[in-house]
Amino acid sequence: MAVDHLGMRVVKVGEDDSGLGRWSYITVEGQDGRKITFITAYRICKGAMKGTSTSCTQQMKVLNNQEMKANKATSNPDTKFLRQKFVEHLILFINALKEAGHAIVLGLDANETPEEATKDREIRQGSISWLLEQTELVDVFADRHRTTPDSSTTTPGRYIDRVAVYGIPVHRATIFRVHEPVRSDHLGIAVDLDLKYIFNNACSPLVYPNPRKLTSKYAARTRGTGSSRAR
Repeated sequence: MAVDHLGMRVVKVGEDDSGLGRWSYITVEGQDGRKITFITAYRICKGAMKGTSTSCTQQMKVLNNQEMKANKATSNPDTKFLRQKFVEHLILFINALKEAGHAIVLGLDANETPEEATKDREIRQGSISWLLEQTELVDVFADRHRTTPDSSTTTPGRYIDRVAVYGIPVHRATIFRVHEPVRSDHLGIAVDLDLKYIFNNACSPLVYPNPRKLTSKYAARTRGTGSSRAR
C-alpha cells in the first residue's frame, strides 16, 4: 500500500499473472523515469495438501480449472511442485523488472528458513536463498547487520519472513516485538530505504488545504444552503 506522498507516484499495480495469487506489486516512479517496484509474496507451506480452502488447494483448483478450459487432463500437483514453480516464476518476474531498470523491494512469507534452504552447506536450487542469489537481491538484515534474526515468528528458530532489495540503499532494518503493532504469530519488520537515491530528490509531503468554514450570520453567504440540502 502506498500512502501520502508516495501514493501520487504510483504508476502501476498488479499481481501474479498466473491467476494463482502468489504475489502482488506496486511500481512508483520518480525523476528521470526512475522506478522502484515493491513486491509482496506468499509461498505455500511444504507437506501434504490439506483442507479445502488452504492456499495450496486453492492453487491446485485454479490450475485444474485452467487445464479444463484448455481441454487438457487435470493434474494433481503437490506442494513441492507448487513451491518450486513459485520460485522459478518469481525469478523470471523480478529479472524482467531489473532489465527494465527497476529497483526492487521484495517482502515475502517464504515458509522456509535459511538453514532449510541449504544442503551440505550448498544453497538448494528452488529455495528462497537460491531465488535471492539468482536475482541479486540482498536480505536487508544481512546487509545492515551482517546477520539475520533468529526468528520472524513467535516460534524460535523460524526466520521465514524475508525482506530483500536490489538497487536501493537500506539505512535501517529492525524487527518488532511480539504483537506489535498488531496481534500476530509473525513479527513485524520495518525497513528504512533511501528513496532520495531513487527519486533524485526528497519526497515532498502532501499539503492539505484548510477546510472552508460556513458562516451563517450573513444571509448572502448562506442563500441557497437550505434548498441545496433539501435536494
